[in-house]
Amino acid sequence: MMISRAILSLFFLCAFCFAQNPAEPAEKPPPAVDEALRARIGTFYQAHVDGKFSNAFNLVAEESKEDFFAAQKERYKDYSIMTIEYSENFTRAKAVVACGKDVAALGTTFPVKAPIVSHWKLIDGQWYWYKVKTTGNVTPFGVMSPGPQAQNAAAVAKRAPMVRSLQKLAVVDKTEVKLKASEASSDQVIVSNSLPGVVSLSVDYRGDPGLEVTLDRQDLRPQEKATMSFRWNPSRMPKKATTVARLIISPTNQIIPIKVIFEGVPESSKPQSRRPLPPRMKIVPPPKPEAQTPAAK
Repeated sequence: MMISRAILSLFFLCAFCFAQNPAEPAEKPPPAVDEALRARIGTFYQAHVDGKFSNAFNLVAEESKEDFFAAQKERYKDYSIMTIEYSENFTRAKAVVACGKDVAALGTTFPVKAPIVSHWKLIDGQWYWYKVKTTGNVTPFGVMSPGPQAQNAAAVAKRAPMVRSLQKLAVVDKTEVKLKASEASSDQVIVSNSLPGVVSLSVDYRGDPGLEVTLDRQDLRPQEKATMSFRWNPSRMPKKATTVARLIISPTNQIIPIKVIFEGVPESSKPQSRRPLPPRMKIVPPPKPEAQTPAAK
């Protein structure tokens, strides 16, 4: 289930990256134009948050009203405008809005930020939402044209980022720390986030209570770093020479084991290998005495 959740989470995380326009920003729009469009976008998506779709319907261009009316409506938990790209002398615009929603997968739900692309046109001094006619299905990875199932699957797999590649963007600087067993000591691991979205960090450690494992922050924005600290305050020698703390990264659902080595642990504290048991001795019963034939008289 963890792999399925990771793939689904990464789908929305990758969509943030693909929804961004990699080109250099164009000429800035007039402030009044940009302010008016942002207000209309806000009203449109707030209607989806409130579940009052009739308010959004009032902002739809006449030629797209039937498309909007027939489309399935979805309520969002919240929204934020990510980017707006203007064209045709600031009379057309494409907006990318991050909409909060819960996604169900394998009997559980978890929150995601889905990038929703919308198109707007200026009509009689007012901005209106309109639907762009396409010959395929619009997805965060582009327009997918219809075709055989195997061909579509191959196209999606080719264009979508690989899970393993994305997991390499949330990394640690080392996977092993060393502490002195007989005195207070500390070490740390640096966690870096190069993903296009926010990741969440947590620690799983259930070993010796004398070892404290903490994070200086739990949410990492793009290009930010966090410190995973290991502090050993000995009241006695550790039970084992090594232990493991796990760093959990969401939504990539990475589990990174960090090996903790206690230097100076005496041999008696280290686990000893068991001596092999001697083979069982087979007990052979003594032979039964032969019956004697009575002597002839």
